[in-house]
Amino acid sequence: MMSIINININRIMGYAAALVCLTACTDVELFEEDNYKELHRTVMTVDYDGATWSPAPDSMYVFASRITLPTRTCYRVNPSSLNGDVIHGDIAEQDEIESPAKGFYLRHSQYHFMSFSIANGVESNYKDYIQNPNKDEDIRKLYVGYPSSEIKSPFPTTYYAVEKFYEVDEDNHHLTFSPRKVGQDITINLSMVKASPDFTVKSIEGSLSGIPSKLYLTTRYVDAKNCYSMNFDSGKFSAGLAQQESVDTCRFTLKFNAIALHVTEEQYHNYDVSPNAPGVLRLNVTTVDNVGNERVMKAVIGLYCSITEANSLKLADNDADYKLTDNQTPVVNVVTPLVLDSDEIIVENKPNVDIWQRDEN
Repeated sequence: MMSIINININRIMGYAAALVCLTACTDVELFEEDNYKELHRTVMTVDYDGATWSPAPDSMYVFASRITLPTRTCYRVNPSSLNGDVIHGDIAEQDEIESPAKGFYLRHSQYHFMSFSIANGVESNYKDYIQNPNKDEDIRKLYVGYPSSEIKSPFPTTYYAVEKFYEVDEDNHHLTFSPRKVGQDITINLSMVKASPDFTVKSIEGSLSGIPSKLYLTTRYVDAKNCYSMNFDSGKFSAGLAQQESVDTCRFTLKFNAIALHVTEEQYHNYDVSPNAPGVLRLNVTTVDNVGNERVMKAVIGLYCSITEANSLKLADNDADYKLTDNQTPVVNVVTPLVLDSDEIIVENKPNVDIWQRDEN
């Protein structure tokens, strides 16, 4: 009987000791968490020294994503005055900063930082990103893009700074961002030859496919699987009608801002100029003959060679995705001229260059 009592007493004492230990550890953890905000925080400041704005945005978003005990703070700042306000995160504690605010409180920890603007007409998932702090992979999915597949104007002027890893403490609490403009300033040079003097060119309209729908900001990857087309009105082309090299030859230059230009090698081998193929330029040329009759001639060309040489995109390290190159001003030189007769497009087959065809679509 005595041995049974001793065993029970030993068990009770063991449970009690374990409970005391567990309670003590819990107290320490709670104490550290409750006082972490008050004992270990500092005012984080940012600037945009050296940025070339054209024009400057009204505001830039700054995202601070803490790696341990994940939280996300979103600070909206005017890049000129550097005045800002916290729009997501622990907003209450920011009130201690003098107004107008030139910084925001962060706990001492390791963070990923991003900064970018959102112009009117730009789609982004940034609200989903800041509201889901426990999904670390979301930072690689943060994007800006076109709100629809109907692109009728250049990409709105939007800026972003590539992700920075930074440890915030009492000695490290300032970041300088060097933002770049989203997208590329693309130039397309092409020419047209009149094979007959019996008509004049009244106007030209067109479209260009192969514009990626999204840019992922932290990786600079693009969504090349979903590409859109940009439509050009007649005004864009008609201005070039006056740039005549001779009576029968005109050169046209198109300039616009887009995320990038994409083509595929399969398109080149199959010479795919179907409506869904990327990197295809379509033109509707309206001509007027000597007696005033109008005619619309449709031409199409796959720009695999021209866009590849322009160096807009490159394969990523995984050999599956595409990402932006460092070239922010790709120039697409269409080597083969568009040759027009009075009533049709003349097709000239040449090896190893992009060639014009009659558009049957």
